[in-house]
Amino acid sequence: MRDQDRTKEQLIHELTALRQRLTELGELEFEREQAEMALHQALRYADAIIETVREPLVVLDAHLKVLSVNWSFCDTFRATVGEIIGSSIFDLGDGQWDIPALRKMLQDILPTNTKFDNFEVDHVFPTIGHKIMLLNARRIYEEGIGTQKILLAIEDITERRQGDIQLKVSETRYRRLFEAAQDGILILDADTGHINEVNPFLVDMLGYIPDEVMGKKLWEIGAFKDTGASKRAFAELQSKGYVRYEDLPLTTRDGREIAVEFVSNVYSVNHHKVIQCNIRDISDRKKAEEALRNAHNELERRVEERTEELQQAYDKLIAQTREREQVEAQLRQAQKMEALGTLTGGIAHDFNNILAAVIGFTELALSRVAEGSRENHHLQRVFEAGLRARELIKQMLAFSRKGEQDKKPLQLGSIVKETMKLLRASIPTTITIRVSVKSGSGLIFADSTQMQQVLMNLGTNAAHAMQEKSGVLHVELSDFTVSESNGNPHGMKPGLYARLTVRDTGTGILPDIIDKIFDPFFTTKKEGDGTGLGLSVVHGIVKDHDGYITVESKPGKGATFTVCFPKIAEEPTTDAVSDDAVPTGYERILFVDDEETLVEMGEELLAQLGYEVLSRTSSREAMALFRLDPSRFDLVITDQTMPELTGVGLAKEIMAIRSDIPTILCTGFSQLVDASAAKAAGIKGFAMKPLTKREIARTIRQVLEE
Repeated sequence: MRDQDRTKEQLIHELTALRQRLTELGELEFEREQAEMALHQALRYADAIIETVREPLVVLDAHLKVLSVNWSFCDTFRATVGEIIGSSIFDLGDGQWDIPALRKMLQDILPTNTKFDNFEVDHVFPTIGHKIMLLNARRIYEEGIGTQKILLAIEDITERRQGDIQLKVSETRYRRLFEAAQDGILILDADTGHINEVNPFLVDMLGYIPDEVMGKKLWEIGAFKDTGASKRAFAELQSKGYVRYEDLPLTTRDGREIAVEFVSNVYSVNHHKVIQCNIRDISDRKKAEEALRNAHNELERRVEERTEELQQAYDKLIAQTREREQVEAQLRQAQKMEALGTLTGGIAHDFNNILAAVIGFTELALSRVAEGSRENHHLQRVFEAGLRARELIKQMLAFSRKGEQDKKPLQLGSIVKETMKLLRASIPTTITIRVSVKSGSGLIFADSTQMQQVLMNLGTNAAHAMQEKSGVLHVELSDFTVSESNGNPHGMKPGLYARLTVRDTGTGILPDIIDKIFDPFFTTKKEGDGTGLGLSVVHGIVKDHDGYITVESKPGKGATFTVCFPKIAEEPTTDAVSDDAVPTGYERILFVDDEETLVEMGEELLAQLGYEVLSRTSSREAMALFRLDPSRFDLVITDQTMPELTGVGLAKEIMAIRSDIPTILCTGFSQLVDASAAKAAGIKGFAMKPLTKREIARTIRQVLEE
């Protein structure tokens, strides 16, 4: 019984112990589960930290195979997790991580150390190019497991290294500029004013050595001995950040006074403010400026003296220039008249050929109609109109002709009447021309062309003054006597004068310009309407003929020009009056003209005069005809202007065959030949087209009977 009780107690005890053990085991299992949960949380926390780190991180096992990487590693080296996990680090990216320095560090150095820091790798990666990497590694043991892991952190410091290099280059460049600068440079502490740096040029300029300057305050240096002024300048620089002195006096160590330009500014270096002072010696420049001022003053004195001399020379030159301008103006006017003469001559040649046909055929027609008939009357009017047109062409040629003056006794009244007819055609019909020529007045010694020019210039000026409205141009010629008793007006010499008065009803001349109207180039006309030479030319012509010209005018009342020329006692040369008979003949004439109309007219007109006529329209054909029988002809009449061979040329070739053959040269107008040139060429007669029947008949008889 006792044995059974003992066994029962023993069993209860064992059961109690077993229950307690089971409880302890349950508590251990709970703790284990809690530890695993904590471990998983720690791992997730660590993974989160690794993933959020910006630098590439890689975890290796003991055999240097990749266990895990963060996103930055994949992004930086352009690889995926699948390509990386389980691979040896030296095999990553086709071996781009097989770097001798990295292999030595991981295989040789790390096994004997738990870590390494700031291991620099300079390598060219095929995927990302040249990089400088800073590596940090930790060897981690897992307790209870007996394994180890390696945590490798990678930092790209390529840009930092490049920045360091550029900084070193900049510092070297700055140091060279600082040392080689040809201006003095001081670097001060912006807070205390102590001198931190000084370049060689400054210590040489001031006569100090660097040790005497370095570390001292600016106002403690002898060159900046005015302590108060230096401190005030330093305080101003601290507040404004910039100070400039154009001319600052300094004293060097050996006592020399120099002038400098002082420029200072504040800037930061490594978050510390410094002051840079640039000091330039301007002593030589000031001496040069002083010398320049002295030279300038001396130059001004000489300039004043020379100016006075030049003013005197200028006054003299002005007088000479005015005289030259007058000559130039006369030359330009002469050139203009020459151009006008050339133009007029060309027109006259063609027009005279036309008039020759008109006049010639009209005379032929008159010879075939009864006198007193209506047809005769009409043809007579045509003939008279042709003669007037011929005279108009003569006047145009006379007006535009250049050359020396041809002064001779002439009746100014005739010139006035002829010129007014020419002027009538060139001014508006709204202007009325009234001419009054007193009988017997106007006999003077003058050039007819220049008298026409005086009348034309005064007339066109008057017409211009009346162009905006209608008006009247009065032209009057009368006698005028100046004697000692009548006051000798305008300084005129006593004697008889032909007085020409040109008066208009135009706008008049303002009082403040009336004294200038005879000056060359002075004009009140708009640009392009005149040259300002018209009245100056008139004035010159009048003075050249010993005459006088005056003007009277009131604004709005018109103007009156009065021109006086000395009269002469001699009578003008007149041609002897011939009878009206038209001479005839019987001789044989060779008639040559390139105008078929004129050849037809010439043949019929000469035939009426009794001559036997052969004609040609080509000078070469005429020459060939003459060569066939030179003795066949008694006279040759030829036009001047013809193609291939001119009239003068034809006459010379004909006279070369037969020297005694008389020749008459006819021309509408030619600049190459005139009566004198024709005579010099051996030509017996010279005639200007158009000719009337009577004129050609008389010319033929005059040549044949010489």
